[in-house]
Amino acid sequence: MNNELNSKKTMVLASLGMTKSGKTTGIAALTKYPDVLIGLSAGDSGRTKTTVQYHFLPEMEKAIQVEEIVLHEGKLIEDLKNDPKCLKQDSILKEFLEPEKLGENDNVTEYVREGIRKLETAELSNDQFKQLLCTEAIDQYVKRITLRVPAQEKFAEFLSDSEIDLNIRDTRGLLDIALESNDKNKIRMQSLSELGLEDLDGVLFFCSESYPNIIQDLYRDVFTTVFKSVPIFLIARDNLLYNIFKGNGKSMSYENVEFIVQAIREEKLGIYSDTEQQFFLNTFKLMENFEITKRNEEKQCYEFTDTYFEREKIEFLFPSSVSLKSCSKDTDFGEAVQEEDFKFYQMMAVISCMQMIGMICKLQENIGKVLTSGAASECLKKSSEEQGRRLWDDFNKYNFYHTSLNATKYVKPQFEEVSINRLETDIKDPTIPLLGERNGITTKDEDGSWKYPTTAVTAVTSKQWIFELISRITLQEDIKDPVTGEVLFPNLKGNVQAQKKLLKHALYNILYKQYIDSEAMIYYYLFVNRYRCCPSN
Repeated sequence: MNNELNSKKTMVLASLGMTKSGKTTGIAALTKYPDVLIGLSAGDSGRTKTTVQYHFLPEMEKAIQVEEIVLHEGKLIEDLKNDPKCLKQDSILKEFLEPEKLGENDNVTEYVREGIRKLETAELSNDQFKQLLCTEAIDQYVKRITLRVPAQEKFAEFLSDSEIDLNIRDTRGLLDIALESNDKNKIRMQSLSELGLEDLDGVLFFCSESYPNIIQDLYRDVFTTVFKSVPIFLIARDNLLYNIFKGNGKSMSYENVEFIVQAIREEKLGIYSDTEQQFFLNTFKLMENFEITKRNEEKQCYEFTDTYFEREKIEFLFPSSVSLKSCSKDTDFGEAVQEEDFKFYQMMAVISCMQMIGMICKLQENIGKVLTSGAASECLKKSSEEQGRRLWDDFNKYNFYHTSLNATKYVKPQFEEVSINRLETDIKDPTIPLLGERNGITTKDEDGSWKYPTTAVTAVTSKQWIFELISRITLQEDIKDPVTGEVLFPNLKGNVQAQKKLLKHALYNILYKQYIDSEAMIYYYLFVNRYRCCPSN
């Protein structure tokens, strides 16, 4: 089985949205046993409290099985080191790791690791799964839980034929965390990895009618990094879809459902004269605040600033299911998912996700062509040469913490106790340590000041500067194969603007996947991976 999976293309998508936006139901519809997954998250008490990743397997008999549990190992070890009794006192650890069996002379850290290994192979009941996923504050110690699930028959056939090994993450941190407090000072910032947003190939964004302002304050950098780097698909729910389909008198077949999916995307379904205005307007406005979308006044619509996909191609509608909504949290969902309206929902979800994955595959193929052509590196090098002085001038403005009009634009973060002279001295002097214990950089001195600010500044600045260089790239002619001289994208010949967007998308994708340290964050800034060297060009 492992050899078979290794031969497939791995794809990781994130399901993102506010609480009750339909994330979990959308994922469940892609499985063979949707009632089981829906039941796990039914009711407020069933809200998953950590990132859950679903690994779709075309051939699998069981409804659900634990594949992997990833811990916040550093925090766990630190807590156990400071207070070994917490293993027996913390409700999460006590419930799943049986600390009463821990001997007085046992190695606590190894005991915890062994307990996790046993949990990954244990036969758990649905109630135990729900408890594992929904225990309050479990995200203090558990970063992500990966579950194996069987793909729905049509979806399984598609994944097998496409040779795709698919994982979809049901994330909770990015938007749900904003509901837990209106005071951003009381919320602990989380890294890409903690939010379940590292190493993605696409985002399924389940839209809501409104979004708290605190989202914009907390996660501007995260939004910008992820949404400019991977394809985003917008999904909204509509109460009329099933009745419209049923009123047309067509049979419940994949061919007929695919027809209505396509009609909605192309805005050829008469009842939806403007899908953006009706379903996606607030989401586009939210993304405008992160400079991910912009308003085209001439066309009277929103457009993505840097994306290869045209606007209408990324918007999808899922129907509401009355049968599912009418169930209480204690209901057996088996009967609800057998009703016609849920079957229609499932078919819509399967067809839509197949189309999204197909678009991602095509985009990745084109990105591969851009990178192998050498055009991306050449354009980035040219942009660097043209803009290089701007960074140097910006560095010279760095002089302790200030927020005046002369404050730095790229060189971040700023610290009260750090000047440009301190940065230059730290970089030149080989005796000054730039990394702390376990290669960390968030250690503070006794006076509360940061101990390794130079590392933070140069790391964050590298990421922000490369991002700036990519945004300023220009392209004057078609992207060509360096050996044959042939145009790489004949269907885009002459459309230099579209090719430029594709080229920038390729570079943003590299920056996101290879140069962002998903485990590190200080203030609101993401770090460049400290173990990689940025290319000289």
